[in-house]
Amino acid sequence: MDESTKEKALEMINTQYWISTGTMFNFIESWFNWKRSGYPLLSPINYPGNVTNGSIPRRMIYLSTEILNNTDHYKAAVSRLSGGDVLSSRVWWDK
Repeated sequence: MDESTKEKALEMINTQYWISTGTMFNFIESWFNWKRSGYPLLSPINYPGNVTNGSIPRRMIYLSTEILNNTDHYKAAVSRLSGGDVLSSRVWWDK
C-alpha cells in the first residue's frame, strides 16, 4: 500500500469517527480525535463575538474549580502558556 492510499484510508476512518462521535453528541471526543489525526479537514469560521478570533480551539480552558481550589499551581501553569488560559493558547506539544 503506497503512502497516498494509507493517508486516504486514515482520512476516511477519522472522518467517519468524527461523524459517529458527533451524532452521538460526544463532541469532546470528536475534537480530541481531530486534534490527534488532523481529520476531517476543518475550516475555521469567524463570526462577531467569536472568542478565538476565527481559529479552531487548540486547548480546553481550566475549570473554575481549579482556579479556586488550586490557585498557586493554576497561576504557575497558565504562566507557561503562550497566551494565557484561553482556547487559542498553544500547549507545550502543540508546535
